[in-house]
Amino acid sequence: MQEACGGWLGLINGMKAGQHQIQAYASFQRTVAAFQNFRILAFDELSGERFQTLRGIRPRSGTMDLKIAAICLACDATLLTRNIVDFDGIAGLRVENWLDLRADIPPSHRFFR
Repeated sequence: MQEACGGWLGLINGMKAGQHQIQAYASFQRTVAAFQNFRILAFDELSGERFQTLRGIRPRSGTMDLKIAAICLACDATLLTRNIVDFDGIAGLRVENWLDLRADIPPSHRFFR
């Protein structure tokens, strides 16, 4: 959610104010509305601890990827992403390609990226 919203806001803020921003604002609003269909998990104390552990094990991995993995590990959630390779080798992390959603993963255990 942070990356998606930040991306749209960055685009909007970089545009000339007014008519040029209308389509970008519309896309941003559709993105925010789409997130209402997903359970958003918190980056909390336990997630922060998991993040620190992952950072020590995988120092070259991206910070956002490690935060997302840490949240999923802390919440025992399945990570849905199209970038499965970014999360290869993280012990205990369940990862699924969100383009191939499986009916056997309950929505309460899905985390969208």
